[in-house]
Amino acid sequence: MSIFDGPAILSSSTESAAGLSLPEQQYQSDVLGWGAEAIKDGETFLRAQDGYNKIDEVIKAINGEPLSGIRSDTLSQTSSNRFGKIALDLAAGLTDTKPFWEYRTSNNKYEQTAILLGKLSLHFWLNRLADLKFCDVVKFGLVGGTGWAHQVYDPTQEDLDLIAEDPRDVLPIRPGSYGSIQDAFGVIIRRERPVNYVKARWPRVADKIKPTRDASFAKGQSQTRMGRLLSLMGITQSPFSAYMATKGAALTMAQPVVDIFIIYVKDDRKNRTSHPEYVGEFDNNGEPVNNWSYIVPPGKLLYPRGRCIQFTPTAILYDGPNIFWHGMFPISKLTLDPWPWTWLGKSPLWDLLSLQRALDKNIRIIDDHNEVLARPPVIGDKSAFSKASLEKIDTRRGGQKLMSNPMSGKPVTIAYPPPLDASIPNYIQFLINEMDFVSGNRDLMRLTNMGQIPSTETIEKIQEAMSPAIRLRSRIIEAFMREFAMMFASNSMQFYPLSKRIQVLGAGGTMIEDLDSDPGTLVP
Repeated sequence: MSIFDGPAILSSSTESAAGLSLPEQQYQSDVLGWGAEAIKDGETFLRAQDGYNKIDEVIKAINGEPLSGIRSDTLSQTSSNRFGKIALDLAAGLTDTKPFWEYRTSNNKYEQTAILLGKLSLHFWLNRLADLKFCDVVKFGLVGGTGWAHQVYDPTQEDLDLIAEDPRDVLPIRPGSYGSIQDAFGVIIRRERPVNYVKARWPRVADKIKPTRDASFAKGQSQTRMGRLLSLMGITQSPFSAYMATKGAALTMAQPVVDIFIIYVKDDRKNRTSHPEYVGEFDNNGEPVNNWSYIVPPGKLLYPRGRCIQFTPTAILYDGPNIFWHGMFPISKLTLDPWPWTWLGKSPLWDLLSLQRALDKNIRIIDDHNEVLARPPVIGDKSAFSKASLEKIDTRRGGQKLMSNPMSGKPVTIAYPPPLDASIPNYIQFLINEMDFVSGNRDLMRLTNMGQIPSTETIEKIQEAMSPAIRLRSRIIEAFMREFAMMFASNSMQFYPLSKRIQVLGAGGTMIEDLDSDPGTLVP
């Protein structure tokens, strides 16, 4: 039996207005079982994509963590994090043009609506810090090839919000194409949250919420030398925890967290009963408590705008209609360098990993050479000097006086290193230039340094300064913004009632549509 044979909605009580068609235990196991299979399929698809295994390495490189593994403490640890600087410059350059949108209409009747939507967009973009959150979407795109903008409604603020999602936590379900998630059968969004937070947020199922992992060890693992060594060995928990687990001992987690999964899915089930079905949340009088709950007549689709299921591995938190009127998956895909054979596209930073490794290695060669030059090795005849006597000699300290007896052995000699190869500094400069060229950072910097441009030549000068790669990425961001803006227009009409618009825009937030048959709403 499919999970879609279950209830139309699992609301705050154990029964929905339409009534449960399955016992709760069987319903829970069906939904959670289907969700687990969908997560497994999406995870398998995502991990099979080219470049997925580079994401962690890119994040470490941006943070300045060593890319060449564990090194001896006696060798140079110097690293020039050119990689992180280029990543920051690319993110800044791609958002420095302040990408935004405007609404236009060919119907004069809706001109005022388009103007009002533009004002609400500007409020959202600035007051909700959406410009900075969009920069986070671009940063995820630079790291993983693809960034995700999740447009949500925040009931605590009674306003729309933007969440930049990690590309490793957005799992497509049967994607129809690699260009947009809207062609897929569904999408899964994964989040890690503290167990206590989830229990307080959904007290109805608090007893069913179990921790997924201990985040304290996982988060701090890369902060120590031993932690990095364990990570290279594929060990994801502390040795003590692993030992106690073999003994059957239960340990109290220092920071227990649980994974929350949000599934948006297309559900084409119809109301096959002879009576109306209540989908969503309703009060005791049968009235909807929000503007996304509705009544489905016999023979009509139960979820015309799609279905949303929110759950942990052990508990269902919400199961009901997609709350957004636009009926789309409320998440937009931004792939900066798309290619038709991969879902993630290609990050401009992936090609820099080998160059950063080479840069660090050659800088460390110079560092190690200078250390030997400052403190050259000492060679002593063991018949003339004891090991303790040789260890007291510090060739870096000036003014030392050493005595030797030629009758008992050879005197101490100092082995100065040969001169550094002159090609190494040139090679370092080549690596730096190559990283700027391959990433496109050089072109962005040239565009940024153009300064003031005469207004009559603005467009032409900008286009002349753009390289083909920058023009392509600009068009991709523009296409992304079109989908995002279309969602926002619908969400504005749904979540910005008259009272909210007056609060944000004053008297200019009113429209003639506020006085029609559906008063207080912006819907034309």
